[in-house]
Amino acid sequence: MEIYKSKCAEVAYNSTSDCLEFVWNGFAPSQAFREAFDSAADWLKTHRVSKWILDHQKSKIIAPEDQKWLVQEWFVSVRKDIGIPDTVALVNGVDLYGKISVTNYSKALSQDMGTEKLRLFEERTEAEDWLLVS
Repeated sequence: MEIYKSKCAEVAYNSTSDCLEFVWNGFAPSQAFREAFDSAADWLKTHRVSKWILDHQKSKIIAPEDQKWLVQEWFVSVRKDIGIPDTVALVNGVDLYGKISVTNYSKALSQDMGTEKLRLFEERTEAEDWLLVS
């Protein structure tokens, strides 16, 4: 089920795996980056999906202010207001700057969520397998 779609991001619910999926394509300007996450938050208010995968394989750099917003505002708000996620799998990108961005924000999130609930993977299949048993 499609929740959000733009040229740089797609957010969808996968009913087979009962997982919320974020897929990034190239560079996401701040407005598009935040719209994707805000659309997901709106949808999550009525559909409490506890497993998420954030696939950054094709993403480029994420602006430092967007990383900060994601970790310090968006995730905090979603966890406080909605009470989720329980498990988050991040798939790192191949672009050097994208990879650095994802690694930075995953470290910050894992301090809050714990490493047993948030993991960073190099391959999507590894992330999907981990979510199945989590």
